[in-house]
Amino acid sequence: MSRNVAVFVDVANVFYAAKAAGVDIDYVTLLKTITANRDLVRAYAYTGLDPDNENQKAFHNFLDG
Repeated sequence: MSRNVAVFVDVANVFYAAKAAGVDIDYVTLLKTITANRDLVRAYAYTGLDPDNENQKAFHNFLDG
């Protein structure tokens, strides 16, 4: 059985669900947890970008990292 995994995250849904639950998401820990004992093939994060929003730009830079 293959141990390969690809991860697809709809960032807006995760962000607002976490906000409604009163928690913060650590995306590095999330990725490590999801891929534990598996070979990560690729990770995708779907999100929009408001070019005037510095927080969003910083988050995009972090995801690019």
